[in-house]
Amino acid sequence: MRAGDRLVPVQPVADGEQAGMCFVAPEVTGFGFREVELVEHASPGKSAPVVKSSETLLESPFYRVVPDAKTGGIASLVHLASGKELIALGQKRTLCQTVYFDGREHLLSNVQVQPLADGPVFGRLRISGTAPGLSVENLVTVYAELDRVDFDVGVRKQPSGNEERLCHMFPLFGQEAVLRAAASGAVVRPRPQLVGDLLPGADSRRFAVQEFIHVSLDDLAVTLVPHDAFVLRLDLDTLAFEALGSDQNHREVLHDQDGQTQFRFRYSLQASAGGYRGAETAAFARSAATPLSWKAGHCRAPDVTRARIEIDAARAIATCLRPADDPQAGGLVLRVWETAGRDGPLRIAVRGFGKAVATDLLERDQTPLPVRDGAVEVQLRPHGYAAVRLVP
Repeated sequence: MRAGDRLVPVQPVADGEQAGMCFVAPEVTGFGFREVELVEHASPGKSAPVVKSSETLLESPFYRVVPDAKTGGIASLVHLASGKELIALGQKRTLCQTVYFDGREHLLSNVQVQPLADGPVFGRLRISGTAPGLSVENLVTVYAELDRVDFDVGVRKQPSGNEERLCHMFPLFGQEAVLRAAASGAVVRPRPQLVGDLLPGADSRRFAVQEFIHVSLDDLAVTLVPHDAFVLRLDLDTLAFEALGSDQNHREVLHDQDGQTQFRFRYSLQASAGGYRGAETAAFARSAATPLSWKAGHCRAPDVTRARIEIDAARAIATCLRPADDPQAGGLVLRVWETAGRDGPLRIAVRGFGKAVATDLLERDQTPLPVRDGAVEVQLRPHGYAAVRLVP
């Protein structure tokens, strides 16, 4: 596979999924496109795969993963750059372990671990098991060039009238670690003051997560992105996401699962040195939640007059780019979120746009913004939001 002048490794995929090939994509700028070309190239030979996969080990240049054939979770997850274990010692739960409760606790049984792939792009394990009324299959994937671990948990479950919950456990670090969670419009420490930010009277058992949770020590941190589950449980044995459940308001909720029996819950994890760095954490969470999409065809020749928007990812990320609600106003509305915790202006490259207006978050025009040298500046408070309407 060729991307520009760069050859990238490819790896066949046919492990129960749609057959195809995976490759390491080149860097793609925000709101941008890249073209890759399939070309013939000499085989690299039977060299050892960059990512290793077996029934007892999954290893990439970034992580060493040891599955637990008893619980169906991960018994050990080592961050190779630091050599440190990410799972808290002395825990009775394993990482991404499925625990089902319907009046009494059920753990997975008949657990099987099967290596599905290893090669120059990724390695993958399938961990499967059963519990009363349900079956679980967890695809655990690590990558040769991506610093992350992905968990893709498929659940087959019949409806039940019992008060129930199905949780995925994440025993990261220990009680001394600092926990942060991205909720609507803010990143907070979801524990009661003074160790957290919750005010008296707030629910300290459950917390709604919008983008990520971040668990940190002084020298090491883990970002976990829940793609499908959002209820973080803080009252169980360890950090847990309640993926399915009727135990919040059992008398008033429906018990038929809306007729659904197949569910999918995905999580992406990344470890990094040091403590919390908001810009890097938010950038990883957004990239994991919005993977690149592809389409067969050709990109047109570069057009220097074509509209293009660029934002410094070390300072902020775009949360929205959409046509303005008011067709008479016209243009596109761009919303940005300050993630570095710094006050002051943010420069946004807006090539191809001739007019810019600062708006509030309801898209009501506030003040015109001068476009100079193909860029505008918006004032941002630490961790704040801003919106701009851009007109060609």
